[in-house]
Amino acid sequence: MLTGDDIGDFLSHLVMGKHVSVSTQQQALSALVFLYKKVFGHEQMSITDWLKARKPKKLPVVLSEAEASRILAHLQGTPLLTAQLMYGAGLRLKETLHLRIKDVDFDRKKILVREGKGGKERVTLLPNISVDGSVPAD
Repeated sequence: MLTGDDIGDFLSHLVMGKHVSVSTQQQALSALVFLYKKVFGHEQMSITDWLKARKPKKLPVVLSEAEASRILAHLQGTPLLTAQLMYGAGLRLKETLHLRIKDVDFDRKKILVREGKGGKERVTLLPNISVDGSVPAD
């Protein structure tokens, strides 16, 4: 029968030796707990410290100014305005599509984003958008 130290070593080995994901390590732990509690009947089991797998950090993809300009050059009309708002004001697609005219304050050059990510409201800057479709650099 394995001890708590053995199980902790096994869970650490999954991370260090096998490079498994967080969910795989968690599934192995759940299976071992089930085995010991339901099959072997050991209600009291102490698993020693083990190295927990970490979720990889996801870096956001951000377009360079040149890449954004090349994309905007191929758009016109409503898709152009939508893309300019997303790029210039930092809006998400859903936030841009749900934007209302009363959410835009032209005097203060601000946009009120309602029900953004996480259901929160926030204020962002209204970008300077020229008539020819470009976003002038400040």
